[in-house]
Order: sequence, then structure tokens, then C-alpha cells
Amino acid sequence: MSADQEPKALPYIEGALLIVFVFLGAFFTFPYLTEKTKPVFIIPGLIEAENLQVRGKSPNLFFQIQPTKDFPNGSWTKDSHMFGMADRMDDWIEFSLPISQAGKARLNVYLTRSNDYGIIQFLLNGKKIGAPVDLWTPDSVTDTGKITLGEFDLPAGTSILRIEVTGKNPKNESPHYFFGMDGLVIEKI
Repeated sequence: MSADQEPKALPYIEGALLIVFVFLGAFFTFPYLTEKTKPVFIIPGLIEAENLQVRGKSPNLFFQIQPTKDFPNGSWTKDSHMFGMADRMDDWIEFSLPISQAGKARLNVYLTRSNDYGIIQFLLNGKKIGAPVDLWTPDSVTDTGKITLGEFDLPAGTSILRIEVTGKNPKNESPHYFFGMDGLVIEKI
């Protein structure tokens, strides 16, 4: 018999291991084999909110990076977002927005919705941009997808992006004024 005609024991070993594995699987769970993981979520050109430089904020507003990997609905880059905990209307936070080259650009934001989130307004260099955004949802925490705030002629240097809490949805749960931001994209046009 030639070497390529000899019977191999490996299929029998693999079959025995499969039987043992199936038998054990009836009594034990193997979460690393059954747990569904979210695919990596990437937004080209996204400036992470967690990486923006804070210029200032109202004294009542607290913000932190919040993990989002355990939120079953929605997708966030790096499995986190910037979570703003405002406790009243008119709370605000300002970020430095680095603009490397002057020109016309479209500003898109990616936000978070929840049952205790408020209504926010964006301002760019002191001027309101886009419509107020109601971040309330009756469902579990989710993302908003892309929200376009408009097209702007941006000067080179640093622009100021401000988020102001302007209200709350009457249906939302206390404390009413939270918000979350995954990031933004400055799209040259």
C-alpha cells in the first residue's frame, strides 16, 4: 500500500471529539461560540465626540465617555459615545472644532436617543445650525444615524461647536435632559 492509500486515524479522532463536544454542549453552554457580537461600526471621516477638546460647559452639566456595547439596538463607533448629563434647560457644552482648510463643508452628526434624553440645538460659531433635535425615544437606547446640520463656509482655524439643551419631550422619563453624541463628520463640498 502506498502512503497516500493508507487509512488515517484522524477522521476517527475528529469524529470522537465532535461527539464529546456535542455531548458536553447538551450540559454546558459555550458563550464564546454562541454569543453574537456586533460588527465593527465605522463612519469614514468621523471625529469622535470623546476626542473633541472641551472649551467650556455650564456648571450643571457633567459629561463622560459611556460604553455602548451592551445597548442591543444601534451602532456606535468604538462602542462608546460622549454622554452628556444635563439637569436643566439651557445647560450647554462647547467644543473646539479644528478646521484645517477654509472652504464649504457639510456638517453631519451622529447622536444617541433614549427615553430620558432631551431636545438639543447645535450652534456653530455662535449661530444656530439645523433644527432642534429631539433625542427622546420610547424604546431602548439607539443611535440616530446621520443627521445633517447644514452646509457652511468654514474659515481655517478653530470653530466653536456648541450643544444647548433646549427642552424635553413631554413623554420622556426624568431627568429629561440627557444627550449622547458619537461624533461628527466635516464633509468638504
